[in-house]
Amino acid sequence: TTVTFVAICQPSSDSNKPQIINIVSSNLRYRKERIINLRRMFNLALLLDPFKEIIGWRDTPELLLIQKDNHIITVNPTNVKKVFIGLSSQIQIERLKVIYEKLKRKNVLNVDHIVAVSLPDITEPYLYFEPRGMCVYPKIEKEVIEAVLCVLEAHMSMYVSDLIFHRDIRWSNVIQKANGNKWFLIDFDDAVSLPTLAAIHLAKDNYASEVFHDNHGGEVDVWSVGYLIDYAARLSIGLSAEIVNVGK
Repeated sequence: TTVTFVAICQPSSDSNKPQIINIVSSNLRYRKERIINLRRMFNLALLLDPFKEIIGWRDTPELLLIQKDNHIITVNPTNVKKVFIGLSSQIQIERLKVIYEKLKRKNVLNVDHIVAVSLPDITEPYLYFEPRGMCVYPKIEKEVIEAVLCVLEAHMSMYVSDLIFHRDIRWSNVIQKANGNKWFLIDFDDAVSLPTLAAIHLAKDNYASEVFHDNHGGEVDVWSVGYLIDYAARLSIGLSAEIVNVGK
């Protein structure tokens, strides 16, 4: 039996598959090789705690199934799969396809996009989304500002003709890109255009009061952007008074 340590690197510019680089191998048939392999594993284990601080909080564990009310999420290495369940699953798929087509047509920045759709006659229809980023809280004020600016930049296009309201802006739906300081908005399951109906299924403590009434508009997303800042202020990352006041 041979054990090989590899480095999993980000995809190259012309591929969406991660690059796998072999580092070193050990043939476990031999006692000496087994001891060397154990030593390597011990050395790697010393890096786990520092990595925990770098990676931070994650709401989407990789390759595990995440059960939601009406769909199941799988976070893959390069994309995210949503399998929709229930009698209205195909209706949800079609509604999301319409929303994401509008986002594409309006050239909205800093949002995810659909890359694959299941056939319409299968029992559990699914969608694949890209890019796949990191679901983490911001660690410093600079990241809070970058995230908020990216969300606002997306809404600049969402609010120009044929308006789209996200209605569920929170940190679990504002994702940090894996290779830079950009953030992007995901989960348009509750997104709507005019005329809007009350979203009575949302939690009252986490959303603007207007969202629970018909005919609401962009004020619900503006409130949620302020809530992002307010929530970040509770994370003990040292937000300045000026930034905290913006969120009020």
